[in-house]
Amino acid sequence: MPKTQGRRKFLAHSEAMQACTIDQSCLTVRDCNAASQARAVSSGGRRPDEVLRSIRKTVTSIFTIVGLPAVGVGLTDGGAQTAGKVPYILTELPKALSPSCASPYRVACLKPGILQLVYLFICCFLVPISLSLFSSLTTAQTADNADPCEEKRAQDAPPKSQLSPDAGLLNKSPRHATAEANEEQTNAEGISSSAQNPPLQGSQALNALTLNPQDPHASADTRNVLALASALSSHHHSRSMQVCNSPKSEEPSELTELMTAGRQCRNSRNPVLVIDGGSTGTRGTLVRVEAESCPRLGRKVLPDSITFLEEGTKFIGLRQLMEKWLDENAGPDWASKPYDAKALLSKYPSMLEAGKTLVHQILNNAVDLIHKHLTPYEQEEAKTVGVPVLFFSTAGVRDTHDWYRRGLFAAFMEAINSFSGEHEIVFFTNEDWTRPIPGLEEGMLAFIATNQLLGNFSIAKDLKQAMEKAKTVDERKVLERDMRQSLTSIIEVGGASAQVVFPVYAVGSSPSFVNTTNLTGAGYLSDDYPSLDIMSTSYMQLGATSATGVFYKSFCSNPANLNENVCLNPCLPKGYIQDCSTGDVTISSTGEVSVAKGVQNQRVKPAAYYCTSSNDEIAKKALNRLSCLAAGIDPEQPLEERLSIQNCMRMEGTGDFEACAAAVNSILLDPPLPLPANQEASYTGFDTLAQIFDFMSTESPVVVTGRALVFPVRDLQAVGLLGKNFKGNPCELSKAAVQYCAAPVVKASSGSLVRQVTVGDSIQEVDVTSLNVENCFKLGLSHGLLTLLNKNKVHPSKITFALDIEDPKTGQKVGEYGWPPGAILREVLNVRTWATYAYELGKNHTVRDRWNALHANNDQATEPTKS
Repeated sequence: MPKTQGRRKFLAHSEAMQACTIDQSCLTVRDCNAASQARAVSSGGRRPDEVLRSIRKTVTSIFTIVGLPAVGVGLTDGGAQTAGKVPYILTELPKALSPSCASPYRVACLKPGILQLVYLFICCFLVPISLSLFSSLTTAQTADNADPCEEKRAQDAPPKSQLSPDAGLLNKSPRHATAEANEEQTNAEGISSSAQNPPLQGSQALNALTLNPQDPHASADTRNVLALASALSSHHHSRSMQVCNSPKSEEPSELTELMTAGRQCRNSRNPVLVIDGGSTGTRGTLVRVEAESCPRLGRKVLPDSITFLEEGTKFIGLRQLMEKWLDENAGPDWASKPYDAKALLSKYPSMLEAGKTLVHQILNNAVDLIHKHLTPYEQEEAKTVGVPVLFFSTAGVRDTHDWYRRGLFAAFMEAINSFSGEHEIVFFTNEDWTRPIPGLEEGMLAFIATNQLLGNFSIAKDLKQAMEKAKTVDERKVLERDMRQSLTSIIEVGGASAQVVFPVYAVGSSPSFVNTTNLTGAGYLSDDYPSLDIMSTSYMQLGATSATGVFYKSFCSNPANLNENVCLNPCLPKGYIQDCSTGDVTISSTGEVSVAKGVQNQRVKPAAYYCTSSNDEIAKKALNRLSCLAAGIDPEQPLEERLSIQNCMRMEGTGDFEACAAAVNSILLDPPLPLPANQEASYTGFDTLAQIFDFMSTESPVVVTGRALVFPVRDLQAVGLLGKNFKGNPCELSKAAVQYCAAPVVKASSGSLVRQVTVGDSIQEVDVTSLNVENCFKLGLSHGLLTLLNKNKVHPSKITFALDIEDPKTGQKVGEYGWPPGAILREVLNVRTWATYAYELGKNHTVRDRWNALHANNDQATEPTKS
């Protein structure tokens, strides 16, 4: 068709459309819009003009794409004739959206033809679908999670007469109340529901857009097309009603509970055994942890659930075990002559047997503790999962030959993994969990155990976050001070060594030669904990047992302290006499004092074993040799002479505490040369303990722990010489110790030795035992530590002597100061490694060890055979 003819035909259609008018029964356009908008707002829907604008954009775009021109429309607005350049359906659409203005309208003026069909397709198919989509959006906005079957439920609802008298409109939601009110009004007035319902939705909006088939102005073709469009648009609504009419499928409640239970996380409480191979004895400690297992996520231990249960029986120390083995296989004089350590490899089976005997004693004792503290269900789970074992040794075997240590712990590991019995509880370990640990690591573990059980790490983390948000300089300074005092430092005195551990906050606050350790970087803590730099140092010969032996050896070997072969010892009670020896002391109930003569009972033995010319560290390092000589031990002498005190027959106590404290400081805390076997301490930067506080200081609270130092302080408090709230003032301790140590020792009427302590106007008699006879020496050691801690301008905010870790809120015991809880915390914080060792490998990896142990004496194979 020529373009001019097409243009003329289109203009003819435009003129015909201008003749179409709106039924005059409708209100003006302005009134219609106002009424429809008010109705939409009252029912919670979108305003019709908002929907209209969205649809207008969509349909106008469609007209533009298909190349249809805008059509002039004649519109009656209160009798005024207006014309616009928008499609006819978009001009008349507000009438369909306004229930109060639902007058019939028509496009029948358009003559049949291609253009008419295109208009009809757009107006009767595309526009209703667009309106239905916008109506769905409107419904989603006005109703929270609206039920698509709400209409069906409304139809199936019982008549109002069947409801309770109180079930009126006031008890319903505003939308339902409005719907019921509209329905009642419609039934009363007998008018069309399309003029009274809430904003049109779904098929209702589509029906409003279709023409009245009875309209006399509509042609037959038009009516047929519109009927088809109406039928198609109602398909979705009818399918929705079918879904609503179909019965809901319900599953049994038992199945629901079963499926839910299978997806839930489960918590269980499991035992962990920690074995402390100390210098004076070996014992296990039973600890309980709570594990959480979740489907698809795995199993982990909750760090805050670590709970101390009970310490087991103390058995032979590892040092004594190794020395006994050496005496039997290398001869009693092995420490006094060179010998080939490799030649003893043939004797290793006897070491295996000795290790097995000790481990079985510890594990049998642990089984008793498990039965005592765990419920039957927890015991059954322990049988199923197994009990992890962490077996670490400290200073007792730290200075022995390397292969002796490795061989001994290999024997321990094999004995643990092969242990079995009628109790059916399985223990398991590995080479990372069963080994000797250096002093630095021992101190680190004690530090993290203390602060984890006290909840200090959480406090430090909160303070660090608050510092980052601080708005003023003064506020930040206060938070920084609180941060420096939030974590607890540790001074732990054991039997053979002492550990000093405290946090280092300020960069540059420690000299360059000092080696600090970052807890997170070194793997002690996870990234969830605050990043901390720690100074940890361990000193051999400063444990209470070894320190006593070294002090007696050094002090009484000095001719200035001898008077006719009698050592006048200021650290012993006035009037007390014993043999001049470093051996263990025993005091009977009848007042008899005996000192052990055997080599194994000499407390200077660790230093004497180390200070021998057969030791390469002594023979090849002059500083180590000089350290031994300064302590009164000549490496060239045989063992017996290195253990004894030359030219000394007996010791007499003078009870002079001030002289005692001065001697302890010069010999042990601040000697001119390092104490023997202290290369590890020198590596951290400090040869002596006093040097630490010459270069560094801390204002964090400090806990001094260890039975050897805590019990003498408690003895002073028990007799009333020291206050119960003692906070670590060295002057207060010195005043009390002077009075205590000056008290003479006499025989009571019963024959026992007693110390007569003057307290105020009264005299108290305190029994003298092997546990308290050397209290003055230990008080001298404590006084020296307190003096060093308080020597600087910056000093600890508080110093306490304690053995048990108590919850700050409840005051209940949650553990003991020491490394065992820290060892567990470090392992479980590495979730992946713990899951591998404890759950993936676990007791299943050690089945063969138990099989071999059970069938070692049988004719069966020593390992499972293939079927």
